[in-house]
Amino acid sequence: MVKKRSTLTRDILAAVAATGSLMVVVLTAPSLPRTLGQLLNKYQRNSLAPSRIKQRLRDLQRQHLVDISEQGNRTKIRLTKAGRVRVLEYEADDMVIPKQTPWDGQWRYVIFDIPEKNKLARNVFREKLRMLGFVKIQQSVWRHKYPCSPEIEFLTHLYQITRYVSVLQGHSLGQ
Repeated sequence: MVKKRSTLTRDILAAVAATGSLMVVVLTAPSLPRTLGQLLNKYQRNSLAPSRIKQRLRDLQRQHLVDISEQGNRTKIRLTKAGRVRVLEYEADDMVIPKQTPWDGQWRYVIFDIPEKNKLARNVFREKLRMLGFVKIQQSVWRHKYPCSPEIEFLTHLYQITRYVSVLQGHSLGQ
């Protein structure tokens, strides 16, 4: 199965991030597969010609997600700040809150008061809470059955809303 373009972009950025945000590769046909190893194993051989990867890297450079510098037959690829943010966004897309069995009977409440000037971050945060399985109690009060502090901390840091969000734990009213 051939992967979508966005998946290849995501995998290239993840490969660069996994190498400490700086990757040195030799962009020639024989050495490229060894350099990108596991990344290439995800794709059919004919779908990932070196020219295709080079084109995708140029696209990423035009989008200011990577910086590319040439030194002889070596190419240095470095994530930009925007590239690092994109990698974090991809990690947020893959995030799940693991179920705890048996349930400890405690609810985790996420309460926030994000100002209007951060409306986009607030709306994205709400949608992410919904995707993670949170239940809306009020517009800015959500609850989940399972421990979720690390995930919420990651999201609030990513969206730069940490100071507006609190996580509380307790029993539901009436228990």
